[in-house]
Amino acid sequence: MAKRFRAKKRRRIKKRYICLVLLFIFAFVSTFKILQKVKIKQSQEEIVTLLMNDANHHIKTTSKKTIIETVGNFLFNFNPKEPLSILSNSLLYQPTIMEEVTEAVVMQNQKVEDHTDHVVDPNPVDISKPVIYLYNTHQTEEYMMENREVHNITPNVMFASYVLKEKLNNLGIATIVEEQSVTDYLNNNQLPYYKSYDATRLFMKEAMNKYPTLNYFIDIHRDGLKREDSTVQIDNVSYAKVMFVVGLDNPNHSSNLELSNIINNKIKEKYPTLTRGVSTKKGEDVNGVYNQDLHAHAILIECGGNENTIEEVSNTMNLLAPIIKEVISS
Repeated sequence: MAKRFRAKKRRRIKKRYICLVLLFIFAFVSTFKILQKVKIKQSQEEIVTLLMNDANHHIKTTSKKTIIETVGNFLFNFNPKEPLSILSNSLLYQPTIMEEVTEAVVMQNQKVEDHTDHVVDPNPVDISKPVIYLYNTHQTEEYMMENREVHNITPNVMFASYVLKEKLNNLGIATIVEEQSVTDYLNNNQLPYYKSYDATRLFMKEAMNKYPTLNYFIDIHRDGLKREDSTVQIDNVSYAKVMFVVGLDNPNHSSNLELSNIINNKIKEKYPTLTRGVSTKKGEDVNGVYNQDLHAHAILIECGGNENTIEEVSNTMNLLAPIIKEVISS
């Protein structure tokens, strides 16, 4: 009986040791992952302060945090509206097959809130007679940015519009950005994500009625591309490539295409590798209109892809803004 008791005791002790070892391994791996998360590169701190060049004071950055504060945010980053969000921070989490589905299919099925948040203008200005109207049919299409949890900005196409607006206004071209939320419009009207063009169509009409001086309308998107296809180095600076999209199933397509070609050709003259060209769309299973039927000077620009950083997009806007000014001033 005593031998049996000692054997059971040894087995219990052995199990405890195994549990302690497993707990130590889990703690080590979790700590390693956390340290990777909280690592801050100096170059990324500089991104936020340089994005808008002379307007960098309008970009809000987080105050410096201690490692303990940052680790705490990481450990308790849980959205009660999305219980499954806690799994995304788990070591056991693995991407599902849906993450590899083509963007077109995802757009048909995803919930509106699957992307980034609506962005408020970091530098609001009062423009009484705007000439250019920037908007984003897919406001929450996001860019990639390393260590973006450190910065209090949202790297998406709406933020990109604010950057371009800032640069155009600094060049003397009165420009505004549509700030109404497409997400709110879709949710309030119980519409799916692919109806986003219905929302921006309404917004665009309202803007045209409110500002009769508007003469150019630019819908800014980002593409879903591999980094090597959406990025270019020019003089050792990294840029997000641009592409123009024109819907041929609208009565204004000739003038829309002409304007897109003029801007694209100007880009090719100065920075041949920056543009991916002009793409035309028509027929079944495509939009073919993109609200470009509302005005002869309505165009759509794809700026970069999902693997571009907001810094690279901002670099592109530095080059694009003077070209747009040159075209509309000629």
